[in-house]
Amino acid sequence: TQLFSRSVADGLKYYSSRSVARLYDVKATVDFTMRFNNLFDALNRNLPKEGLKPGCSDFDVLESSLKWLNEWEQMVIDGKIQRANFLTHSTAEGLRVNILSALGLSNYLLKECNFAYVLTGKMNQGVLERFFGIIRQAAGQNEHPSMPTFLQLYNMLSIYSLIKPPKFGNCQTELGQEAPCLTLSDLTSAFKDDFQEETKLQQLRRRLDGYIGEELEWEAVFDHSYASCEVVDCIIYYVTGYMCRKLLKSTECHVCKRGLAVPLSHSQKPEAALVNCKTLGRLIHPTTSIFVLPRATEMEFQKHCKKKRNAYELTVDNVLDSNWLSFPCPSHKDDVIPKILHYYVALRMRQYCKQQKDKENKTNHLRKLSKL
Repeated sequence: TQLFSRSVADGLKYYSSRSVARLYDVKATVDFTMRFNNLFDALNRNLPKEGLKPGCSDFDVLESSLKWLNEWEQMVIDGKIQRANFLTHSTAEGLRVNILSALGLSNYLLKECNFAYVLTGKMNQGVLERFFGIIRQAAGQNEHPSMPTFLQLYNMLSIYSLIKPPKFGNCQTELGQEAPCLTLSDLTSAFKDDFQEETKLQQLRRRLDGYIGEELEWEAVFDHSYASCEVVDCIIYYVTGYMCRKLLKSTECHVCKRGLAVPLSHSQKPEAALVNCKTLGRLIHPTTSIFVLPRATEMEFQKHCKKKRNAYELTVDNVLDSNWLSFPCPSHKDDVIPKILHYYVALRMRQYCKQQKDKENKTNHLRKLSKL
């Protein structure tokens, strides 16, 4: 991910709103980050629906960025700021050339050549870097091929895709001979076998039968919008909205839709702070009755995640005993609640295993360095 991105700007604003000491006044940094994020987006359009068209906002972004760069450099020339507070000469000139090239070529193609749109991502340095990356990958261990090797690899790759590989390699089968015992489809079906996962989900549905009660007034029980919220609650709220989006795609029941998500683009709840920062109008705000289930599941998972066995079963058992289960639709509650519980526990188990693996790899790397 790029450093000057919308996610970085949203993160700065989020932690600044939570009174982090080192992020007391970050408005200038956020504006600087968003300016470069918008500029990089305008210079890397790869989809037809996002291409530069006459009158689109990307032209305003490019022109305002060029004006801002010139004014910034003029302040250095006038002595208002030090040279160290500006870009290096090569960086400033390279950025100016990129912006002017994108503006000039796009205007020429749109006005003179009658193009419907221009994809700026097709005419930047990224295409050239991908080509050289393919060349280095084809060279194997020789990551820095010489000129003769480069030409040989280029000629080889030019005809490689035109040659149709034989069906059986350099072997021929006799007429009537049986097919190989193990085929590619067998391997694919083996890796895609989700029998165990479906079994756990079905078991969870049966165990939840009778646990799910009537709809409760969760808004009254958890009315704490006046208080600050933990960061982990904001993350759980964000993940719950993601799961609700997946469930909304597979249901047509209006009662289920009302029970899963709130039709809001901005929520005043403290746990919705992260969603409010990252949303562009399409993120989901889950209902309180749905949010409390993953939050209770997270608390139980933290208690049992370090145990080597039965973390899934122990987490589910304790959540069921705590009776945090409620859903307004009586027809589909036995299907929706088990999915949310199962998907969240499975998601946390995968994330926890990845964190432990990364920590182990880091420890092993430090041990190797200490032996040198």
